[in-house]
Amino acid sequence: MISYMGRFNETACLLSRILPLLTVVLPCAASAGPPKTSHTASFKLDAAHETVDPFDLNDTSGYVWQGFQHQWKRRAFGLFKTPHRISQLSSRILDETHTFDGKSGKIEHQARSDMFQSTGVDGDWMRPVLHYGVFHSNALEVRRGTLHVEFTDDLGEDSNAKTVVHGEFQFKSRGWLVLNTPKTEAILHGFSLKTLCIEQDPTEPTCNSNGIWPYLFKVGINGCARSRTEPHSDEFNFTCGYTIEVGRAWTPHKGGGKPLNPGTQYQFDIGVQILSAADENLKATRFGYTLLDLKPRSKRGLNGKVPLATNGTGGGLYPSAMVGIREFGFLLESRRPADAWTMGRYLSGVGISVTADSYDPGTGAFDLTIENGVDIPGTVKNANLEVHSELTLL
Repeated sequence: MISYMGRFNETACLLSRILPLLTVVLPCAASAGPPKTSHTASFKLDAAHETVDPFDLNDTSGYVWQGFQHQWKRRAFGLFKTPHRISQLSSRILDETHTFDGKSGKIEHQARSDMFQSTGVDGDWMRPVLHYGVFHSNALEVRRGTLHVEFTDDLGEDSNAKTVVHGEFQFKSRGWLVLNTPKTEAILHGFSLKTLCIEQDPTEPTCNSNGIWPYLFKVGINGCARSRTEPHSDEFNFTCGYTIEVGRAWTPHKGGGKPLNPGTQYQFDIGVQILSAADENLKATRFGYTLLDLKPRSKRGLNGKVPLATNGTGGGLYPSAMVGIREFGFLLESRRPADAWTMGRYLSGVGISVTADSYDPGTGAFDLTIENGVDIPGTVKNANLEVHSELTLL
């Protein structure tokens, strides 16, 4: 397997730029109760992967989304970070192409990055970052698609809306890897979120803008099972699980004068990438990592160094490797349980990213750095912060 890593890092505005082996197009990335489980979901497989061909580089190559970092840059009085609600948020890799260049004898990888965040109201700016890796292997079957999920929450009487969504999606695809049970692993390929305020009584509008003060956020892909549609067919059924959790509430100062939206509609587009191969060509080692911050805000700077996270196999059997993300999220908890109804927060940053600093094929060991981007500025009441990720060493 051939692999390399990098990141996109640009000021939020419309531009197109050629990076080594990569085309980047950025849209304007900054602009001025009880759990609910009812939701709608649909999955669309990229047309290129309806039939996977071992001689098509698009079916044996791909980008690995390794997280994002979004930090607002405007300062109040030139000193204090300006926090905002989350209205729209996106970090995705789209429109991939992988082609062979006969002149150079190398594979050229191109894609479009979609990095976007909206405050709902007010203006700000940022330099969004998207982390990625790139791979190619003739021994892999690669499939990509988009899961679309919609649901609406309701505050209830406690001014706290928490939504927990668990579900499965299915699709069919033909492939050349005709093993009965090949190794199959699903990872996130980015995501986007759009929120919309829902009026309870249209005759008495209360919506101020689209956006939420979050205290809970989680997006994840729970794995995929693969089986033949018929005993000797080259068509396969895939069944994959997913999880979304969102919690919002008042801030301690009740939004600084902005009303709490009575209901919010959430529209998620979740990128999914599924890799399949024989055991000797692909090993997927899963593990979770939690960053917990109980320190005073002035010392906030949450990063994790994960030395020697191992895939359990050495001896050079897997000469190259990288890290994918299956799930990420954060939870803010009050230091006083009675404050649960005011756990929502303005945030000056959001994100999580993982970097494989080194890999030793002789021992199968990784050195990883996991970086938190969820930031509560000094002008906002502090809270305990937990940032969790579920990773896969590939």
